Amino acid sequence: MSNVQSKIDNFVEYFNKTIEVINTIEVESNYDFLRQALFVNIIDTLSKTIIDDTNDKNTRFTNTIERFGNWKDCNKINLIHLLRILDLISSPDIKGLRDFCFEQKKKWKIGSPISISTDPDFDTIKSMWTDNISVPGFKKFRLEYLTHKYLLYKFRCFLAHESRKPGYGLAFPEDDYPFFHQVGWRDGSTTWELCYPTLFFKKITKTILDNFKTYYLTNNINPYDNFEYGTYWIGQLNT
Repeated sequence: MSNVQSKIDNFVEYFNKTIEVINTIEVESNYDFLRQALFVNIIDTLSKTIIDDTNDKNTRFTNTIERFGNWKDCNKINLIHLLRILDLISSPDIKGLRDFCFEQKKKWKIGSPISISTDPDFDTIKSMWTDNISVPGFKKFRLEYLTHKYLLYKFRCFLAHESRKPGYGLAFPEDDYPFFHQVGWRDGSTTWELCYPTLFFKKITKTILDNFKTYYLTNNINPYDNFEYGTYWIGQLNT
């Protein structure tokens, strides 16, 4: 076994163990976001080891999800968020898109969770979108903001910087894939809430780790080379 292969095995074994430890942590259901935060921390860490990738955290994270997550729906447009965008704009240029989205919404079954696999493909929406449309609240709106890989990054930011998950969706421990469902409020109003369950975080983190191992072995990469180690907490002092 080469020295690089040994390093790869040690690196991957460490994170496999970390994933299992996170999975055994017992918390109250309202605090399960703590386990989600630990899973996305692993994804963040692994994302640093992609060759020649950007230093932009958003792009690096979403690239990792798309390239290594085996998530077939990561580039789909979430209809909940797209419908909200359509609420904010009145351009006649997207009447076809508006009609399409409302027809899709009619298929939703009240009282049942709806898998994100039913969300429309990016290219389908792109073909009906007009790039010069101004969306209130955005300096420059991009359809990519509504993809699930980007929404997962936004979820990650809530976890990392606000110690909470976004939205008001409720998932059960056995749920293992993203979905959305309707929530009723005391004033009689309803909202559709997007859910990314904790078990989904575990599964995609494990998938990413397994695919990174193949990536390291194929390219003869020592993943430890992407991190600084030493006595001093200020990395430049360890040279």
